[in-house]
Amino acid sequence: MSFDIFVNAFENGKRRFYPRTVLVKAFAGFCDMSDPTWWTVSDSFAVIQLDDAPEVDGFGVNRPPGAGHPLWPALFNVMRETSSVLYWPGGGPVITDASVEATLPRDMIKILGRPKVVGSITEIAQLIEQS
Repeated sequence: MSFDIFVNAFENGKRRFYPRTVLVKAFAGFCDMSDPTWWTVSDSFAVIQLDDAPEVDGFGVNRPPGAGHPLWPALFNVMRETSSVLYWPGGGPVITDASVEATLPRDMIKILGRPKVVGSITEIAQLIEQS
């Protein structure tokens, strides 16, 4: 069974773009980036999917690896650096700073509920398990 998570940035309810280099820097240590839109995550079956553009508004992870993999602290740091929201089918939204809630689309909050503010990757893992 496949599971996907998504991370996106918003401003005033609309997509907000940031340099793709933020993701390259965060994930380069454990990803094969030879395909610009399909980064294979080492030591797992996970792939990071993103647009091949100099600026992106987010990315998805198909089959994210288990706890303890370096993907999780990198993802958490990207969320902090880009003021992004994490969500998945049946769960989320999750943010690392309460101020991010004001940037989200109203429809997202209406459909997924108010975001939960987390301070660690452990909290993210618990929310994914509970969903």
